[in-house]
Amino acid sequence: MTLFARILLPVLAAGIFLGCASTSVNWDAQVGQMSYLQAVKELGPPAKETRNADGETEAVWISRYPVATPAMDNDFRYHAASFGPETTPTGWRESKLRLTFNTNSLLTDWSKD
Repeated sequence: MTLFARILLPVLAAGIFLGCASTSVNWDAQVGQMSYLQAVKELGPPAKETRNADGETEAVWISRYPVATPAMDNDFRYHAASFGPETTPTGWRESKLRLTFNTNSLLTDWSKD
């Protein structure tokens, strides 16, 4: 077995696994700790940003996911291989993350819907 297969491949796999596992953020723990610039660095630019009269900034990040329903294709005559149910996109699910930052650009509140 080569060095790559014995050492580097497991290290790369672990890095990918840990990277994917760490994408969930504990927002309660970030209140008072995370700055607006850190949020933009992690999440990208917000879809919407408003500033209220108190000087607080509310930023909204929107994620869209396709919603699919199972659909059966029972017409086997025109297909070389049919493996059962397929999914048909029927629309989009939208998730909004709202982060509120004080005048010092620190996170003070959050909500997700």
